[in-house]
Amino acid sequence: MNNNIQKVFGFVSIVIISILISALVDGYIVKKLWSWFIVPIFELKALSLAQAYGLCMVFRALSGYSLKLNDEEKEFGEVVVQAVVVLMFRVFMLMPLLLLIGKFVKNFI
Repeated sequence: MNNNIQKVFGFVSIVIISILISALVDGYIVKKLWSWFIVPIFELKALSLAQAYGLCMVFRALSGYSLKLNDEEKEFGEVVVQAVVVLMFRVFMLMPLLLLIGKFVKNFI
């Protein structure tokens, strides 16, 4: 019983840490892209990190952001691991690539 509690606590800890890392990276990247493109073009104010992350949350809610899992029955641990892997891929690969593309485009406007 104690071993199961430790596993659940470990999974919950990993998910919470992953979400916090994702929030920081998403907010930072949206903040940078906003300051590179929206501020000079539309003469709006720059966003704080919290405002940028709030904007990310609004876009996710509007776009129906969800994790697509296979139809197979999976154990709780497998689902959590898959969700964390997808989240970390997005945080460390996809979002920095988006920032890099934004930096490249910024140089041409």
